[in-house]
Amino acid sequence: MLTNNELELITSYVDGELSASQQRDFESLMARSVTANELYNALLADRHALSLLPPRPAPHALTQSILNCLSKQSTPKAIVRQPVSMVKRWIPIGLAASFLIAVSSATYWYVASGDLNSRMARNRQVQQLPHDDKNLVPSTSSPITTKEPVTDDWLAIDRPGAKPIVGPEPEVIATDVKPANPMVIQPEPKPNPERILTAPATSDVKAFDRVELQLPLLIPFTDLNLADTTKLISERVGFQAVTRIDFFASDTVSAADQLIEAAKKVNLTIRIDTVANERLKRKMTTAWCVYSEALTPDEIAKWMAALRDAKFETQYPAMLKSKLHVLNAGASDFKDAQSLIGVDLGKRKAASAGQLSDQTISQLTEALQKTDPSRQGIMFTYLPQAVRVHPLLSREIRQFNELRGQPKVGTSPVMIVIRPIQ
Repeated sequence: MLTNNELELITSYVDGELSASQQRDFESLMARSVTANELYNALLADRHALSLLPPRPAPHALTQSILNCLSKQSTPKAIVRQPVSMVKRWIPIGLAASFLIAVSSATYWYVASGDLNSRMARNRQVQQLPHDDKNLVPSTSSPITTKEPVTDDWLAIDRPGAKPIVGPEPEVIATDVKPANPMVIQPEPKPNPERILTAPATSDVKAFDRVELQLPLLIPFTDLNLADTTKLISERVGFQAVTRIDFFASDTVSAADQLIEAAKKVNLTIRIDTVANERLKRKMTTAWCVYSEALTPDEIAKWMAALRDAKFETQYPAMLKSKLHVLNAGASDFKDAQSLIGVDLGKRKAASAGQLSDQTISQLTEALQKTDPSRQGIMFTYLPQAVRVHPLLSREIRQFNELRGQPKVGTSPVMIVIRPIQ
């Protein structure tokens, strides 16, 4: 029976909300609990099934049906009004009336004062005009003459019904007038690329950050040999710096044997740690780990496709229920690789002859004549922790580290963890 904390840990991992410490707790839980693996696989299957469902629009009558149900079930409560005295009732009305009177008075005073100022200004203008003669006498230098007498109507322009005064047209005097310069159309200014956002070039505006999230690639064992699956695995492995593949199998011993056998089809030699080899011979249920950094993404995809062998399916039909999860290696994987095989994932060293002892060279010369020493992998015990071997105490791990050389172009480190499930 799983506790509430364990259930929350599994659901948070499916949602991708675990921290580094919670990630380690989750992996420990998955290694020791069969029930946790079943729940985890069920949640992944449900999420995958939900993602495949086609979206369906809601019916048009759904909104009206919900409103009808709510109107039938909910009854408005009666509003109980408290008795209010007559004095308290008239207080808001009196305040509103006082405010209205104040606003009206201020508006009237403002309009009246403005009208009075405008009238006084017009009177001052009228008083400055000559009153000795009602006819306007133009100056002698002006070419415009006035033929009609000017009446008092021009003084009452503001009065309603007053007609505008239209003066006589001036005489046109023919003179030698030079044509004006033709209008020159100026070209449109070129846009300045540094001011597209109406900001100086040395603006402190920071660029937008783009964060891409990736979910684990879930692949059933029965789909490993499909062309589309092989392409997906190759693309995912090529996109990530270091890839971790979780191989969930009901029979981890058979899965390990098949993984080693399938590696031969891509010309990969896997060395098995002594303790891990002993547990394999005794058919002991264990979580294994295989690490290699000598294959390209396409070769890793072919390696996974070779797992589904017809002969293997006939001998072990329970393996058809297995699943593979392809995801990016995290901080816990880097820490495990450092403690288990003594290497940093993805960081390889150059091999030199001085690093190999004479005894090691004599033991490996015959085996390396037919195979490429750079195309190798190492298999060791991943869980339980009690049977893990220190890298310095394992001969196979030391040989693997001594033969690690410069990375070839296009190769990708991969860490395959075989985990038991029921």
